[in-house]
Amino acid sequence: MKLLIVEDRESNRVSYEDEIDKFVEESNNLLTHTFAGSLTEAKELVSGQSFDGAIVDLRLSGTTTEAEGNEIIRMIIEKRSFP
Repeated sequence: MKLLIVEDRESNRVSYEDEIDKFVEESNNLLTHTFAGSLTEAKELVSGQSFDGAIVDLRLSGTTTEAEGNEIIRMIIEKRSFP
């Protein structure tokens, strides 16, 4: 399984990575993950790759709205990069 995680805060990315690594170790499941730290980086990744799932921070870059997170979700849906 290939997971995209869109998160701009380093501390949250570290937490996600720790939990994913723990899950993989305990369950013997093959789960790879790719981080995007910005809307631009997420767009590049979604344009060039397919993912089985995503965790998306809706309020990227400290915005007070969910516009940036929703934008990448719309892009993922339009591309249909999920099975």
